[in-house]
Order: sequence, then C-alpha cells, then structure tokens
Amino acid sequence: MDSIGWNTTLLTGTSQPGVMFSPSSHADETSISFCGYPSTTHFVKDLKLKLVGVVDAGQKLPHSEMDYLVCSTFPEYVEGITTGSIQLANMMKNLAWYWGMPAQTCRHFDTPQNKTAVLQGVFDATKQLKERMDLTLDELARLKEEHMSTQAEKISGIVRSPVVNRYQLRATTVQRPQVSNGWKVDNSRSPFVPKITVKPNAVRSLEDSLRWHRQDGTTAPHPYQVELDMFVPEAKRLVASPPLPAKPSDQTHFVYVDTPDEFRAALNSLMSASEIAVDLEHHSYRTYLGITCLLQISSRTADYVFDTIALRDHMSELNVIFTNSAVLKVFHGGNMDIQWLQRDFGIYVVNMFDTGQASRALQLPKFSLAFLMQQYLGKIVDKTHQTSDWRLRPLPDDMLNYARSDTHDLLFLHDCVRNDLIKKDPSLQLLKTVYAQSKEICLQRYEKQTLDVNDFAFIMWKFAKNFSEQQKYALKKILEWRDDVARDLDESIGYVLPTKACIDLAEELPRTSDDLVKCLEFVPLVVKQKIHQVLSLLKDARAFQGVVPVPVSEFTPAQADTEAQDAIQRKVPQPVTGAEFVSRFLDVVPPVVQVAQLSWSSSESNVGQNTARNYYADIWESYLSVQSKENEEKETGPAFVAVADKPNLHVSVPKDLPLVDAGTAKTKKPQSDGAEREHAVYSRCSED
Repeated sequence: MDSIGWNTTLLTGTSQPGVMFSPSSHADETSISFCGYPSTTHFVKDLKLKLVGVVDAGQKLPHSEMDYLVCSTFPEYVEGITTGSIQLANMMKNLAWYWGMPAQTCRHFDTPQNKTAVLQGVFDATKQLKERMDLTLDELARLKEEHMSTQAEKISGIVRSPVVNRYQLRATTVQRPQVSNGWKVDNSRSPFVPKITVKPNAVRSLEDSLRWHRQDGTTAPHPYQVELDMFVPEAKRLVASPPLPAKPSDQTHFVYVDTPDEFRAALNSLMSASEIAVDLEHHSYRTYLGITCLLQISSRTADYVFDTIALRDHMSELNVIFTNSAVLKVFHGGNMDIQWLQRDFGIYVVNMFDTGQASRALQLPKFSLAFLMQQYLGKIVDKTHQTSDWRLRPLPDDMLNYARSDTHDLLFLHDCVRNDLIKKDPSLQLLKTVYAQSKEICLQRYEKQTLDVNDFAFIMWKFAKNFSEQQKYALKKILEWRDDVARDLDESIGYVLPTKACIDLAEELPRTSDDLVKCLEFVPLVVKQKIHQVLSLLKDARAFQGVVPVPVSEFTPAQADTEAQDAIQRKVPQPVTGAEFVSRFLDVVPPVVQVAQLSWSSSESNVGQNTARNYYADIWESYLSVQSKENEEKETGPAFVAVADKPNLHVSVPKDLPLVDAGTAKTKKPQSDGAEREHAVYSRCSED
C-alpha cells in the first residue's frame, strides 16, 4: 500500500478537505495552486506514477482461487489484506465526502467487510462523477462558444444566438417568473375563484353563471356549463372527408408571439379559422400550483407559439375563439390542459375533439400522440425536450421547434382518426361518443390541490412500511410541514422534500443535524435552511405516546379491484389466509369480525363501522378473485369468468395493506393512458 503514495491522514479517515494528495518534493508551499501541486501538469504526472504503482501492486496479488487459498494460510497476508481493505474503504469514503457525494454513497464504505456495499459505493460514486464531468465539460464548451461569439461580434458585428446546453436547462439556473414578474400567487387553502371577467359567446350571463352552488362557497360552478350542455357537433363535423395534410414546417407561416402587438395580430388572424389545434407546455417543479409557459395553436395555414409568461395578462382574450362553438379545437390528452387554461388565464373551451379519446374509442394498442403520429403519419416524434424547463427565456430554436411540432400535424391527425371512427361505426355513435367524452373534459373545473389527511397512510402503503405510532406521527407531521413550507415559498412539495426522504426521516427519526444528513441521500436546500424545524418535529415524534388514527373512507368494489390488482402486481411476498387477514387488518376496526362475515353488502356499506368492515372485506374478495384468475391462466389460459371464493387461498399482499382509501379522498384525476387501458381491460374481463 505504501507504493500508492497516498496521504496517510486521508487513508485513516482524518484528512481535511482541500488537500487530496501529498505535494511533490520539489513544490514549495508558496507555489501550491491545485490540490497541493504547483500546477495541473504536476498533478497529472504524479497521478500517473501512482496509478502505475497501483497496477503493479495489483498484479502481484494472487489471481487464481488456488493461489488465494494458499496465501490465505499465512496470517501476515490475511492481516495485510484486511488492513488494506479498511484503508481503501476509508480512502473512498473520504474522497466521496471531499467530492460532496450524497450521504448514502458515503455510508457504503462504512463496512469494508461488506464487498457488495463497497462495490455499490464505487459504482454510485463513479456514476455521479461522470455526470459532474459531463456538466463541467458542457459549461466549458458554453463559455468557449460565448467567448468566440463575443470575439466574432467585435470583428464582424454579427450577433450570434445564445448557446444553450443541459446545464442551462436545469431548473436551478432559470429565473422564477412568478418572482421576477411580481405575480400575485394564491397558494392558500381557500377555494379557487374563476379568473374570467368577460364572457364572450355567452348564452347565460357571467353574473348568473358564477353564482355559488353551495352557500358555504366551497365550489364554484363552471362559467360555460349552460353553453356546453347545449353544444352538439355540427353536421359537417360528422362527415368523412379526405384528410388535409399539413404543409412542411419550412413552408408554413410561423410566429412566436411574445408582445401585445403580435398577440393582437395573431388573434385577428385566428378569428377566421374554423378549426385549430391546441397544446400547452407546463412547469410544476419550482412552483406550488404550476405555471403554463407556452400555448401552441396551429391552423390549417399557420403555427403560433404564445409566450404565456410574457403575455399572461392578455391570454384571456383568446376566449373569443376558445368558447366559440363554431370553431373546432383539437387537443390530444387535454385533461390537464383544460384545467391549466382555467387556472392561469380564465380560458374555457367549447367544441373540443380529443384525439386521445378517439384512440381509445378505436381501441388502438397505444393512446400516446407519438404512437398516433407514427401510425397515421409515419413520423417519429422527437421527445428530447419532453422534460425540459419551459420557463427558459429566450427559448432556443430546438425547443421552439419541438413545441411547434406538437400541433403542426394535429389537424391532419384529427381528419384521419375521424374517418376511421366513421368507417368503424357508420351510425356515427362512436364519433358522437368521442365528442361527448371531450365535452366532459371541458366541463372539468379546476380546484386547488390540497393536503389529504389520508396521505400519510397511502404513502405508507405505497412504500410497504409497517410503522410504529411514533413513525406514523412523524410522517404525518413531516408531510404537513412540507405542504406548509411549499405553499409559503411557492415551491413544489417535491422540491421542498421528496416523498422518499419523508419516509426515510420518519423511519429513522434522526436526533441531530449530522444524523439527518446521513439519513438522506440528498439534502434539499429548503431542508438545510429550516433543519431546526424538521429536527423539532422529529423530537416531538419520538416523545409521542398516543395512537395515530388511520382514516378509512368508503370503498367500492371497482376500487377494490384496482387496489387488489396493483398489490398482486407488486408481488410483496407475504402469504395471507382469511383468518390471518382478519387478525392483521380488522383488529383496528372494532368489533373484530369473523372470516364468515367477510362479504360485501351494499345495504351496510354506509353504516358506521360496517363501512370499514366492508372496505376490508371487498379487498379480500378481490385478492381471491384476481389471484384465482392468475392461477387459472397459468394452467388453462386467460380466464374471463369470475372464480368462486376460496377461503384458504394464499395470496401475496403488503403487510400494512390496506390502511386507507386514498383514491376517494383525493381529487379524482384522469388516469394515464397505460393505467386507464389496463383497468379497462381488467374490467372487461370481470364483466365477461
């Protein structure tokens, strides 16, 4: 080990940050400028010599199993290997700490005898260093390009567009628009108040439309409820016609709209369109409620990209077009787009065709826009910027082209799927169903996200944790603290503290700041700033002596099917019989029922404790049914008939499942394409 030449204090775990290697003999203290060396050249030369020494030493070690067994009979060899292993592990731990690696990576080297942990630590450290090297090289390339651009401007007067790379696209490098523009952000728990102030294309006046449904004022009506109820698609929308392909992008008029004058010109131009394609680009990481960053609109002759950050106060004027029932608005997967338009701009939509709903009606294998583009247009959709930060200004050309492409061919895609719907069902019922489903999406009303009292129980189930009362209390209080801080700072809960970190804190209940840092793989900035608050919560949790009630909501058979299907797919190995099920899950719901009482009864579903009993009973029956289907499929193929109850059947479920019905307590959100299709397939099997 001496041939390696590392600093002895670094090996033994007592090194100080800032010096990684022993200075060369010819370097005096006044010339130290890089890791204890006069220059990077000296550093690299000495590093090469030490690496050669390491390789030579490694080649002298026994490689074959027999040689190793022979050498292991000598105590001196075993002692040397053990000492060297500990020194190497300490060295790696100190280097990881020196480089600022997460605490989890450093902890891998705490047990040198655990070879698997040490190898995992080396793998994690290497991966993280590679990422940092990539970012550093990107930044150096950017600085070099900026320098060259500056020199070119001085010489020739040519102004070059700014160079943008992955480093610049990170959320930490982009200015928050709600702060820079001074927006009034309402993150309070008060109900959302519609932002609409003028109602074009109205059948009922805005004043009458915005009367509260309830006296307590907790639910605002949809301003265009009457107009949407009255809407029926025009006859010309229900007729097949040859699809009209969009012109190539380089032959299509394109406008990036970011000034009031350009906005009015674009609005006047779009007023003459009878159909438009619409899409949005959204950001939700550095804000609590989310921000709409771009709005893309394409007509048959032009593409427009609206900078909704610069034009936030003008966007509501688009209601003239969006609420005009004579203008068709084509979306793909517009569930969230509709809510974001309401939340940020007070824009509502009447006469919408959702190509995502059309793909479901056609029972296509996939419902994504990328699949439809490839299926009908033969185009491969580039998803490079799917997760980019759309708050970035100015937008680079590749991001702008990406945003534009989302709507450029959408009207042509509408023509294709409309014709297929008519071809599949000439009676037009299928096409009308798509319009009806699209109208239901338009009838959605935006509501603020709220912290659900069931969240801590749902998260425990999701991470398969069987917490003590102190741990439950800690998790509940951490989630409440996270929500309060996120609202106050206008940050997402994931930015303040990821859910996995909440689980880790509640599970380990660290006592000091050092313990807290070691507990987390990554310590968010907000937690560093408010670490005393987190430690205070954990201290209260350790002293907690009560019982944390686990709320149980009403449950339906359909929801039980989904829960059972998901639990079995997770395959947590814990066999359960009917009797074990009762003792494990129903002892928290007095009185304890017997196995024979585990049956669903709709007449008792809303009566006191019977609600909780039926909740668990239905989960149990769903386990039996789904597991029976899986077993039968293995023997005879797919089963489409429900299997009778088998009280002695063993199934695999999480130890603490179920604790709570989080589905009914949360605001219902549209399912993703994959989840919705999976549930639909399972429902059809059950019905058959």
